[in-house]
Amino acid sequence: MTNTQSAVPFSIAVDLPAYRKSLVERMLQGLQPHASGLSWTFTDAASADVVLRAADAHDISPNLVADVRRQDGRVDAVRIDTPWRAGALLDAMRQIALWLRPEPVERRALDVLAWQWLARWCELAASDARTIEWRVGHRTIALADPRASTWTHYGTVDADPETLLAEMAREGFALVASSATIPATARQVPLKPLLWQFGVRAGGRGPLPALASLRVLKLKGWPYLAAGGPRAFAELIAQTRAGTHDAASLCALAIAPPALVYGFLNACRVCDFFHDELVAVALPAQVAAVPAGAVRLGAMVAHSKERQAISSIRRVLQADRS
Repeated sequence: MTNTQSAVPFSIAVDLPAYRKSLVERMLQGLQPHASGLSWTFTDAASADVVLRAADAHDISPNLVADVRRQDGRVDAVRIDTPWRAGALLDAMRQIALWLRPEPVERRALDVLAWQWLARWCELAASDARTIEWRVGHRTIALADPRASTWTHYGTVDADPETLLAEMAREGFALVASSATIPATARQVPLKPLLWQFGVRAGGRGPLPALASLRVLKLKGWPYLAAGGPRAFAELIAQTRAGTHDAASLCALAIAPPALVYGFLNACRVCDFFHDELVAVALPAQVAAVPAGAVRLGAMVAHSKERQAISSIRRVLQADRS
């Protein structure tokens, strides 16, 4: 079997204090005979394809982060936990080699197409359209019910996402609100699996506009469609179940490359796995009687407490940001 990674040699710079730099470089040199065709060299940080740095700004954590400079100018970050384990470091090198492989123009174009399709889908779903008609070229290939997240597929076009995107790239596409009624006898299938796959692909294009409308990303539950996906999804699920992040702060954690983070978030958004808004806890009603002469003072105190409570809730929801 031909190893396709062997055609992608890359350079590494180790941006660490001297006592750690020599250790990491020796570890990487020791991995080279076991790297199954991978090839890397050491150089300075200014010209390196990959820069290894400390995961913690104060150089306390033993973990590392690899900043990977892509050919298109993007810089992706991958976190390497327990790098002293040869397996962990070797897995990271293999993943980095795959990222540095030239990405076909056709694939990038299909990723952009998936993003455009989903952006239009979100617009129509937000407009409360009851039926959405999906056209490829001059023919209708599906009618979808955005409320039920189901669709009825017509014609001979395969429902495989890759095939659908290729068809749209050749013939063009349109999503429009329709007055058509989906027949009760029509075979309707779940739409979320397709939305999820389009969402993950669209991550290479960045976050969807619909994602920006959520100031805090909090999952309603466990996104079942993430099962079997990249291992980074597990950490992203843990972070988004806590409800303390937005898209930018999740990318800053360097759990995975931005394209993968945005792909996960886009997919969760279009599949309605996020809370649209966080509901504040209702404050207990004040039932104690207030003397007539203390009405004004009581109102002032109540207003002050109400402002304090609102400010507290806003801080919890990260609404007050400097």
